[in-house]
Amino acid sequence: MIKAIVSVILTSSVFVGMLFYNMGQIPIENNDYFLVAEQGLCNETAEITVLDDLDCVEDTNVALLATVTRSPTCTGTFLYFFNWKKDGTDVRNFLADFGVLEDQITQTEPGGDPLTAGLYEVTITESWEGTTPSFSDTFLLEVQDITAPVISCPSNITVSTDSGICGATVSFPNATATDDCSFSISQSSGLPSGSVFPVGSTSIEFTATDGAGNSSSCSFLVTVQDNEDPVINCPSNINASTDPGTCDAVVSFSTPSFSDNCTATIAQTGGLPSGSTFPVGATTIEFTATDSAGNTEICSFEVIVSDDEDPTITCPADQEVLPDSGDNYILPDYVALGDVTASDNCTTPVTDISQDPVAGTALPVGIYTISFTATDDAGNSESCNFVLSVIDDLGIVSADKLNQVKVLSPFGASLNLQIPEGLTINSIRLYSINGQIVQSFQPLSSGSNWIFNTDSIVNGLYFLEIDSGEGRKVLKLFK
Repeated sequence: MIKAIVSVILTSSVFVGMLFYNMGQIPIENNDYFLVAEQGLCNETAEITVLDDLDCVEDTNVALLATVTRSPTCTGTFLYFFNWKKDGTDVRNFLADFGVLEDQITQTEPGGDPLTAGLYEVTITESWEGTTPSFSDTFLLEVQDITAPVISCPSNITVSTDSGICGATVSFPNATATDDCSFSISQSSGLPSGSVFPVGSTSIEFTATDGAGNSSSCSFLVTVQDNEDPVINCPSNINASTDPGTCDAVVSFSTPSFSDNCTATIAQTGGLPSGSTFPVGATTIEFTATDSAGNTEICSFEVIVSDDEDPTITCPADQEVLPDSGDNYILPDYVALGDVTASDNCTTPVTDISQDPVAGTALPVGIYTISFTATDDAGNSESCNFVLSVIDDLGIVSADKLNQVKVLSPFGASLNLQIPEGLTINSIRLYSINGQIVQSFQPLSSGSNWIFNTDSIVNGLYFLEIDSGEGRKVLKLFK
């Protein structure tokens, strides 16, 4: 928009019979008018209207329209002469002939060379019938472009960070603008289009400036949000056996590795800490990585403690027994009797103890291995056994003392006999099942435990003959 700044300059000595108004500096826009003078030679009133046929100061054509109202009784020809000067040089002259008939006459200054922006000195001179000027007035008129361009920015832009980086490459169009005159648009703040914008909000400002220096600005925000979760890598499941003698295990593990496109921290959010004593079974360990934007990622693994330790089982020493009635030995329940015991690091008490042969089994004369197996709740097992010899007294020929001869331990690498006091032993012979003498033992004094080395004798069924002064005793033995 064009604006004219008008200043009326009073020079009272040349204005005879006229009354002028000191208006100061008054902004006059297109089709506005200002009063120059009234009550002149013929009681006339003169108004000057500023005409602007274009809106841009670079090619505007400012003109003046003079409207004169006079008394109908006043005759004669009135002339108004307009003179434009800029920097003391004439740039335009215009003569307005108002004639003599009409009461109100309007004359418009014809177009001329466009008036560019600047300060002009305009002199208006009134003449009566072409005679010497009756009066004149001079005022200053400055042509200005006062309207800034209208600028429009793009809308705010919100994007997520590019994968793997703490920012985003963002492109945006330039702002647009309109103006009556020529103008230019430039970005006046913020990162240029196509830059990598950091996380957060960045203000982008554009400014449009026209040829007269009028400018207007607009701005918008480029907001980059970090919506990318951290990356976390947990170790594989950890398998451990219980520590010896305990039903748990001390287990240590490392903090998982993690990464983030920006920054992140990691914390254990579930399970026992590293270096703790873990119970038998599976314990879940959880870690959480959290970045500065509050994005999280969770991983987990298991610490699995297994009971791989076998129970401990204790069997009685080897035994030698005589048959019960009916020539059989009825096998007792050694576990119930407390002769076989078991313990375990986890299972307490150990109740799963098997016996083979089972209790109640009728065993004829012979040598037997009695086996026991203890099994804990994890399925671990341990076994033990002892040798049970069921011996048969084949006959006692004489006295009570011969009947007191006993085999103290199972027949194995040695033969251990108990001889009562006062019993004289003549000979001791070991026969095979075929009646052949396998070995003769040198008798010792009575009333002693006699131990004979039988390590070289092969396993099998034998008969032991004990000959004394009171008689003879034969025992059936198994090795």
